[in-house]
Amino acid sequence: MSEKPERPTSRELTFDRRSCLKIASGSIIASSALGGTASLATGTAGKMGVTAQQASVTVDDFQFAHVYDVVDDLGMDPTGQEPIDGILDKHIASNTKLEFPQGEYRITDLTFDFGNGLHDFGMVGVEPGATIILDTADDVTPSEGAYWLSLGGKGSTNLLYQGLRHDVGSASEAPRMQLIVDDGLLVRDVLHRGSHDGSQGPFLFGVRTETGSGRVQNLRAPDGAPDGSGAVGLFVEMNTTGDLMFRNCRLAGFPNNGLYQSSKSTGTVRVVGGQYRNNNISNVRLAGPGGVVKDCCVIVDDPHSDPSFPTNMRGIWLLGRGSTVNNCDVSLTADTVSDGAIVVAGTGTHAIRNSRIEVDTNDTAAMYASKPDTTPSPIRCSNVQVTGDAAHTRNGYPGSAALRTFGRPKSVFESCCVDQTRADRDGVLLQYSNRSRVANCTFDVTGDPIILDHSSSVTRSQNTTSSATCSLPSCGYSPTTVVDNFEDSTLSEYAFDRGASGASVISSSAGQGTNALSLAGTNTEMISTDGLSTYPSAGDTIRYWIRGDGGVADLNLSYGVQGHDDRYFVRVDVANDDLMLFRYEDAKSHKLDSCSGGYSLSQGAWYEVVVDWSKDGNHMATLRDTDGSTVARVSGFDSTWSDGGVGYDAYLDCREYVLVDGVALK
Repeated sequence: MSEKPERPTSRELTFDRRSCLKIASGSIIASSALGGTASLATGTAGKMGVTAQQASVTVDDFQFAHVYDVVDDLGMDPTGQEPIDGILDKHIASNTKLEFPQGEYRITDLTFDFGNGLHDFGMVGVEPGATIILDTADDVTPSEGAYWLSLGGKGSTNLLYQGLRHDVGSASEAPRMQLIVDDGLLVRDVLHRGSHDGSQGPFLFGVRTETGSGRVQNLRAPDGAPDGSGAVGLFVEMNTTGDLMFRNCRLAGFPNNGLYQSSKSTGTVRVVGGQYRNNNISNVRLAGPGGVVKDCCVIVDDPHSDPSFPTNMRGIWLLGRGSTVNNCDVSLTADTVSDGAIVVAGTGTHAIRNSRIEVDTNDTAAMYASKPDTTPSPIRCSNVQVTGDAAHTRNGYPGSAALRTFGRPKSVFESCCVDQTRADRDGVLLQYSNRSRVANCTFDVTGDPIILDHSSSVTRSQNTTSSATCSLPSCGYSPTTVVDNFEDSTLSEYAFDRGASGASVISSSAGQGTNALSLAGTNTEMISTDGLSTYPSAGDTIRYWIRGDGGVADLNLSYGVQGHDDRYFVRVDVANDDLMLFRYEDAKSHKLDSCSGGYSLSQGAWYEVVVDWSKDGNHMATLRDTDGSTVARVSGFDSTWSDGGVGYDAYLDCREYVLVDGVALK
């Protein structure tokens, strides 16, 4: 990872049919309404030389003398047609809050206010669906990698960025935003959609004084970046010396680290809650002193494979001094290359506590504490539960043991459980770790429970080597909850208004799994309100994969289904290049929005339809191709129903058919 310096009032929707946006790639969906206040992280004694507790900061502490509705007061275009750069740039000012109502706001250039002491400035989405369309060219900054927003720097305090969604689809190189303060950074409820095809990654944050603090909460970038792009999901900048907390964030699919703290940063970073999934190099990397990873879910179940970029899919990577992992669930099941689910490389005493680790990846440790630069730097593992089907397939010690230390005298393994029953798998391997202790541990392994390599005076007491019942990782949520993937090969959960003869489950040409729903050669209308494991409700994001063949025109994807005559649906007209959003009530259609022309849909191609259904009645449907590029989007407001079933309608001639697959909540 290279180290480069950074570049210096609620209102109802008033338009019945919003202009649709035709863009080349990426997508954005709205999430739940935002509001309230949250305290910024307070300082802790975990940092070297810093013991004074810092004052907490809330939104109420921000001094906003000027509050503008960016549409009504400033004249920004909410349809995504006209760029807002000039207006935004003019109103980046201290003591100012910019409020973005529902709409799409196109960015085409860099907005820059850095090193001028900007303070008490905020950009806030005040309605669901407030979306920043990132359409910057790759030459808006002279350095490699495009930026769209760069604020703060020396003397800057109290920056607020909240409730906005990003669509990176249009940019020739997906740009980054950068917020850096001396104190008082608050970023929350931000959704970044679209595969981030840019070398810099989407986010860079920093706090540049030792007494400063910041909080990033509920930031989500679930679509990652292309393999080989070098993009980092979230970068803690090199000059960070203060405290930064990341709470309940989600980063997935980035090729060059998910959450990455620069090795030059001496600040304390705490990662609390959230999910980090399939990020190459590491999912969470902390490099400052006293770092904490707590209550997190880390998953590696899909390998990166670009030969132009190295692969090492660590779960958690600790390079700072004296870090702690507590109550985390780490699952490493992909057929990939990895140093370990948790890798400790820093000095000082590190603690791994009350955590559950699953390892199916052969020749890979659940926890590996490598040789530190200085000693003593013991590792203390307590109540660490290791499960999985990893085997040792190579010669030598690397990859032989579930728990391994090297060059760390006085390490402790206490009340741990290791269940690794495939070939030649050891429990604990101590290398050059004299005077260590293994106590009250349970081992069910095919190799040796404890291996000592150049380690003397090791205490072993009250350990058992019988059948082990270790706790499995159990994440509090999944990024995708299946509604129906048709893998059970039955449609018994569905009721048909007509055309049951045209519906079947097929195993050929499936899009996401083994099976798919096929609707062929007739008019079919089908719904399910009972029998599936889950159904959508307001606040959910619903995903469908679809494909039309043989000249297919209309396909309806229903949600919030009350019955055959009452539901919401998205219509995809493949033959006529049209995307529409409807409320269907008392058997009558009410069009909420449509987007036609300016793009071309192909017969025989798979498309993803993503519907964000906000709790307060905003609906946004995005049509994307298999590369994640946004083709079209529609949106509207309706709060008639707040939950319901799913359904599919197709109106087909004899040679036409439709496939539906991977219906899920994201």
